Amino acid sequence: MHALKVKEDREIKQANAKANVFTGYQGTEIPKKTERDAKFKIGELMEVVGVKSKTDYNGKIVRVLQYHPEADRYEVKFEGGRYDSVVVKLKEENLMYSAMQEKEVQETKDMPEGEIPNGTKVEVRGLQSETAKWMNGLKAIVVCWDKDSERYEVRLSLNNDIKKVKPPNLRLEVPEGWQEHWDDHLGRHYYVNQTTQKVTWKHPTVTNQRAKFGQVKEKLDPDLDDVEIDHERKHYEVDEQEEMEGQFDLQALVKKVEEQEERREKAEEAGQDVDSDDGLHDMKKPKKKKAKKEKVTPEGIIEKALLLIEHTFVARESIKKDYSRLDGNFCARDMDPLIKQWEALEHFSEAPDSLCKETFEVMLALIQRGAELLKELSQNRLQLTELNKIMTRVTTIEKREDLFEDAKWVHSFMKTL
Repeated sequence: MHALKVKEDREIKQANAKANVFTGYQGTEIPKKTERDAKFKIGELMEVVGVKSKTDYNGKIVRVLQYHPEADRYEVKFEGGRYDSVVVKLKEENLMYSAMQEKEVQETKDMPEGEIPNGTKVEVRGLQSETAKWMNGLKAIVVCWDKDSERYEVRLSLNNDIKKVKPPNLRLEVPEGWQEHWDDHLGRHYYVNQTTQKVTWKHPTVTNQRAKFGQVKEKLDPDLDDVEIDHERKHYEVDEQEEMEGQFDLQALVKKVEEQEERREKAEEAGQDVDSDDGLHDMKKPKKKKAKKEKVTPEGIIEKALLLIEHTFVARESIKKDYSRLDGNFCARDMDPLIKQWEALEHFSEAPDSLCKETFEVMLALIQRGAELLKELSQNRLQLTELNKIMTRVTTIEKREDLFEDAKWVHSFMKTL
């Protein structure tokens, strides 16, 4: 039954994307919907497709929260990415089953973070250009830090649009129990905890991943108890002093620390020993370069598929067919009888070896043809990524039910081509 739902779902998507037609009810009187009419179950992961008013939603992963029969809309929550946790209502035709697994969804939640933590509520201010002034005063949520542009990506609460804003143009909301004050002499804000009367220059909700006084990680909760410090960091004389106490010149000390760090970094780049303030010598290990991500291309997927197909030439369960001149929907028919055999099983673990082998053989052929068809599409990045995940996963499949799930996805995917 689930495979049938996936098939119908993909066919709706295909009709919307290719024919650009409305698939709603065409009768003289629209029948009332009930919760029983919901095709998608609560908690299922879906992929957004065909949204014209907010095209940036398309391709994103959402989770079904509820079906509203009176409006014939699904209430869904975005999982990961720039719209993480945003809740919207979408039509059935704008949702299709996703091939992503829970673990993969969690990985999409890891976004680059700056000094202001992702998810922090802010207010946009001080924008001067005519095209951006309208955003001044709007509430937003920090999505991530864009290192290249040195701006924060924020999601406007007004319409969920994503905008890039410089740090000085963001004002962080002060949490309950804190007060914000302005120091005229230094020209900056400081914050007072109304309960403990603790004073700090740092915003109470900011996590400093690289503080100016060394490698310090600090998150100031309202009670100021939970402070995490990297004890292997470089130690400076100012560490023993409280900010705003002792009458020290904060800006002068910051400049001194930055100059020391600049000298150390230049010496390390030149491969020289670095004198530390305590008379010892310290040499930092060179940072390891991150491995570049593999670029996903149709040719790469085809090459992987052909390599595996070569290993199936001996004692095949199915006939090797030439799909080179057939469209995806026609090729998918070879998987139809196999899907029916799987669905007839009481337990997937009881699937015979012959069925597993034949399913594997046909799935590889469909993946190869699917990649060939994607070469003809201009907007194919999302489909390529999902197909490559399946292609990578088939070499490590251990459970029979996992083989069935991947084969079912490939079967539904080919019906859209």
